[in-house]
Amino acid sequence: MSKGNIVLQITGSIAAFKAGTLISTLVKNGYNVQCVPSDGGLQFLGEATMEGLSGNAIKRSTFKSGEMMDHINLAKWADLFIT
Repeated sequence: MSKGNIVLQITGSIAAFKAGTLISTLVKNGYNVQCVPSDGGLQFLGEATMEGLSGNAIKRSTFKSGEMMDHINLAKWADLFIT
């Protein structure tokens, strides 16, 4: 059982490489982590790494066709947002 749902927004900062350790630590402690990287964030930490560590496919765009109000559903799902 998950302790909670966390959305981790990863932006194009040099500190973004530390997100891998954060994702791993959160998952090991029982949290469900959803990564939402910016294009810049993906320059520091790769998509496959985020997905492998979190166990979830990353969210790259909140307005993809065919996904009804995904950005609203993500906000309802999350217990905490970390940027």
